[in-house]
Amino acid sequence: MRKSILIFILVCIISSIIYIGWPYIHFLKPNFKATPIETIDVKYNSPTVISGIQTPTQTSRIRYVNSKGYINHWFVKNSAKVKKQTPLFEYYNPSIEHQITAKQKYLAHLKQIPPNKYTSLNLEIQRTQYEIETLQSQLRTTIYAPLDGIVTINQTNPSEKNELILQIYQPNAIIKTEVPETIVNSLELKDKLRIKIDPVHSFTGEIISIAPLPVAIDHSKQKSHYTMTITSKPEFHFGKHFQINIPSRTIEIPSTAIYDNQFVFLKRNKKFIKRVIKAQKMGNNKHVLILEGLRQGDKIAKDASTVLSKQ
Repeated sequence: MRKSILIFILVCIISSIIYIGWPYIHFLKPNFKATPIETIDVKYNSPTVISGIQTPTQTSRIRYVNSKGYINHWFVKNSAKVKKQTPLFEYYNPSIEHQITAKQKYLAHLKQIPPNKYTSLNLEIQRTQYEIETLQSQLRTTIYAPLDGIVTINQTNPSEKNELILQIYQPNAIIKTEVPETIVNSLELKDKLRIKIDPVHSFTGEIISIAPLPVAIDHSKQKSHYTMTITSKPEFHFGKHFQINIPSRTIEIPSTAIYDNQFVFLKRNKKFIKRVIKAQKMGNNKHVLILEGLRQGDKIAKDASTVLSKQ
């Protein structure tokens, strides 16, 4: 009986000590929870955005040449569909007419001179006749369509030198833009590009052509630009501007993610494994450009030292 009482008292004392001391023991207990390793998702850099404009596939402009005279006759009407070499309009040159009149009077005078009076009279008559024929061929000049298309007449009776008379355009629509040399080598024919109509709407266009020679060169910045054409949709007016998203195929990661200048720690199945990469330093020293070894969608440790510290 006495033994049972002693055991009961002992249990009560131990229980009291545990009850009173547990909060302090819990408070002083070290936190052994492991700090998670921060990771980043590898992805391509943001796309380059350039502007483009809706244009016809081909356009030709005809300007006024005042040396040919004035427009005497039109063969076509505005908005007419024409084939290549269709007559468009005719110049008439009054100054040539005056020269022909003067030559004709001179020829009439020569024909009144007795043939035996001058040995070279026949030669002079022939020369004058030839000059009259040449001038008559220049009296009227017909201008022909340089390509198939639709005619847009800007001025029926132009008077200023080089004034725009008309344009002929092919109705099929394309988007024309200029690509800087920094990204032109990353593009290929038939590549798909996102064309933004406005902040909400967009469609996909396909690269038709990339000019082999630069259309513009900025010597001060040592940059060239190349004309590029992209497929479009016919419902937009010519002259409509678009924003063109050119996807990037370059990858940048923080410098801290690289170990020993050639490794990153790739996360696979909740473990980190070494991955050999080839990188190029960048000007800011905070990021590096990945040349080989990583692809979009890979997950790597943001700071390689955190992985090493847990090994």
